[in-house]
This record gives sequence, C-alpha cells and structure tokens, in this order.
Amino acid sequence: MQVPGIFLYSGTDPIRLHAYATDLSKVGYFHRNTVLQFLKFTTRTIAQRVTSGGNLYVEVEHELPYVVHSHRESSGGWCLCLVTERDYPMPVAQRWLRKLLESYVGASLGIGPEPSKEDEEFRDLIKEAQDPAKIDKLSKITQQLEEIKAITLQNISQVIARGESLDSLMQKSDDLSRNSKIFAGEAKRLNRCCKYY
Repeated sequence: MQVPGIFLYSGTDPIRLHAYATDLSKVGYFHRNTVLQFLKFTTRTIAQRVTSGGNLYVEVEHELPYVVHSHRESSGGWCLCLVTERDYPMPVAQRWLRKLLESYVGASLGIGPEPSKEDEEFRDLIKEAQDPAKIDKLSKITQQLEEIKAITLQNISQVIARGESLDSLMQKSDDLSRNSKIFAGEAKRLNRCCKYY
C-alpha cells in the first residue's frame, strides 16, 4: 500500500492548488514529472466535482493503479485529495481526510500563488499516511485481530495434529499390546510341547 500523493485545493471557481506532496519512488525517474502532472490534473478535476461536505472516490482508469479519495469541507472552501494504490483501505482514507481538514485546514491558511514545489508539512503527512495502521486506530485494531486470528488458527491446527498423533499412538499401543498377548500365548504353548527333562 502506497500513498503517492496528497493535494490541497482551495476555492470552487476557479479552483487553486494550495499545497501538495508526492512520493513517486515506485515510478521510474524519467516518468515522475509526467505522473505528477497527471495526478495534478486528475485531482484538480475531481476536486472541482466534489460537493460541499461530500466525499468522492474515483479509480483512475489508466496504466497507473491509483485511486483518488477526496473530501470537501462543509463550507466548500477546501478540498483535500489523497491518491493511493487500490489496496489502501477506503474507510481509513476517508476518515483521515476528514480529520486533516478539521485540524490542518481549520487553521488559517493564507491563499497565495500556486506552489511550484512540494510543501514540507504535507511531505510529513504523506510519510505518515504510508501505514494505515498508524493513522487509524480502527485499522490498527483490525490488523491486530487478524494477527490473533492467524495465531489461533495455527494453534487449532497444531492441536488437531497433536490429537491425530495421539490417536495414532494409542492405536499403535493397542496393536502392540494385542500382539504381545498373542506372542505370550504362543510362547506358552510352544514351551509346553518342548520341555527338556
């Protein structure tokens, strides 16, 4: 799960890019600028279409395996877009976007010209978003439950295997006991007929 970008837009008409940060380390060096421009265009288009207080989830139908999660605050001024890979949990992304808009954007942000470089604070946010378990307590608990479930299933299979081996051991013990009784009986019978005087 990777988060290749986060984009903050202000206004509705015209919409302006306020801040952004990207992590395009999985993209080839010579393609990074093209992918960045594509992400800016895609997120700008999506940010224009999100209604006030609404969320929008859009799968990018391109060679890139990305999904854009976006949320616009209820006053309609700010829109935050999070670009993730397809396997990133959608509820985590949506909760995180709402939380960011409430806390980060709630502070007074001056509107200046469109940024020509990445925002350092957003770079820190993108590093934080790489692991959904760190940003969302619910997904952290879910991940812990999955780990506990895996351990429990492993223990159950070991107990079943141990039970099967105990059953086979008891069967072998019964066979050995039966065979030893037969051997003792045969030995007595043979000893009666072959006594030395």
